[in-house]
Amino acid sequence: MQPLPQRQQLARSSFVIASVLAFALSLTAAHSALAQTSGEVDVTATVGTSLAPLTLTICDGAADFGTNLDADGTVSNSLDTILAIPGNPATNQGAYYKWTPACGTGSSFLSINATTTWTGAVCATENSGTSSLSLADNDLRFSQSNFFAGSYNSINSVSTIVFPDCDTSSHDWTNLGGTGGGAGITNRNFFYYLQVDRSETVGTFESTTTWSITG
Repeated sequence: MQPLPQRQQLARSSFVIASVLAFALSLTAAHSALAQTSGEVDVTATVGTSLAPLTLTICDGAADFGTNLDADGTVSNSLDTILAIPGNPATNQGAYYKWTPACGTGSSFLSINATTTWTGAVCATENSGTSSLSLADNDLRFSQSNFFAGSYNSINSVSTIVFPDCDTSSHDWTNLGGTGGGAGITNRNFFYYLQVDRSETVGTFESTTTWSITG
């Protein structure tokens, strides 16, 4: 076969180039015709932990009032934070001892994490020790109020709540120190007060206080 003259070769090459350009332009037009005006994003996740409906955390589970308490308000030898609050001996008043829970910075004595509504209750066991101190004599109390020296009479009033005996009853503390009972995180701070009368007999005091929540 004889080769095409140069002019014919150029004409044929021009035709091929034009055909390729036309095809490319047709693809561009087709893509433009298929362009979207909305898009989708797939979202995936996994919840690794489910919260318990109700949890109660107590920051300090041991109240050590000391071993040298008396009705005159002698400074306690306990390593816990104990404050002696003596009354007036002329009127036969003894002394209160205040226990402050050892909670870390930013933490509270009681912390409730709830996904539902709840009610709080508290009670204590009667003294199993050898002294005459007892729940029956209202010797162990608690309060959200932080009393200091000179406030014996205030502690001895309705500002403090006597721990009821768990064998017979409990006390509702849901709204003490603020509105409680709702879902979310609720924090409460309470202080314990132990009363030593002038007629107390020597010996130990042993009791367990129980804080609880129910949904």
